[in-house]
Amino acid sequence: MGAARVRELILTGRAFGAAEARELSVLQQVAPEAELDDAVAAWAKPVVRRPEAALRVTKALLNSCAAATRLADPAFLDAELMASVAAATRRPPAGGNGAGGAHS
Repeated sequence: MGAARVRELILTGRAFGAAEARELSVLQQVAPEAELDDAVAAWAKPVVRRPEAALRVTKALLNSCAAATRLADPAFLDAELMASVAAATRRPPAGGNGAGGAHS
């Protein structure tokens, strides 16, 4: 959504429905209320499969986009978080022997 549209919506406080919210990219998906739980579960399924540390780093980096000056400064990523990411990348995959091989 462009800056002019954001200004318009903030300054006017104009209400809009789900269809327009999706068109404006305020929402990614619209689901009927009766299908909401299934839609949320389907969206969350691939997210919860990701390593927690990777999700934390990704979220921190995405949030930093709102403050471009912070994006250039990795100091906002604390040492404990970075250590957990490093440890997770050194572990062999579950069920694997750590010797490498084909990936699917």
